[in-house]
Amino acid sequence: MVRIIFRPHDLVALPYVVFMATIILLMFIDSAAGRILWGSIGLFVGLISLIGVNAMVRNHPKDEFDERI
Repeated sequence: MVRIIFRPHDLVALPYVVFMATIILLMFIDSAAGRILWGSIGLFVGLISLIGVNAMVRNHPKDEFDERI
């Protein structure tokens, strides 16, 4: 079994991936209501992940565990 450990710094690109996926998804939706709904959901998830990742990176303690990985 392989353990995959994500440190907060490894997740920095996550909000930008969410924003780009939302933009690409919106290009394929024809209805205005669908664009508004999925755009709002993508924007909300992207902003929450951006705030969360920044908080985790800022508050992540530096210890010897990070050096061994």
